Amino acid sequence: MVDPSKFSQHVRRLFGERPEVARICEEIARFVIDGASKRTLHLTLSLLRRQTYPSTDSDLLMAIQYLTGAEADLLEPNYAYLDDSGEQLPIANDQIAMGAAAAAASLGVSFTSEEEFEAKVLMYFSPTAHVVEVARRAEAV
Repeated sequence: MVDPSKFSQHVRRLFGERPEVARICEEIARFVIDGASKRTLHLTLSLLRRQTYPSTDSDLLMAIQYLTGAEADLLEPNYAYLDDSGEQLPIANDQIAMGAAAAAASLGVSFTSEEEFEAKVLMYFSPTAHVVEVARRAEAV
């Protein structure tokens, strides 16, 4: 992970031609780090959009792509299946990678088409374990 004290400088240099992407990265990082140790963050695209007011969805997606990467190590993608009663059932990332049939089988749900299953899968982001630990250590000081 990039040193938090140098994060803003780093993303501004990295996205020099795209200052809006750097700004979004900084906003999300500040939001996540401020709340990482206090509550479980369930960050959807719509929440991140409302938090950052991006010029374009492309800028937001580029920022999220960077923040979920190994260098930033700030966010991790998560998935949940929304059942008919509205309950969210977590799906392991490795099950998602294996496809709809494997993910459905791990949850014990049936579907008639992959599209039906995928329409009920919610993608969201949460802070990585490393970020949560850094935030907790900072609070303890």
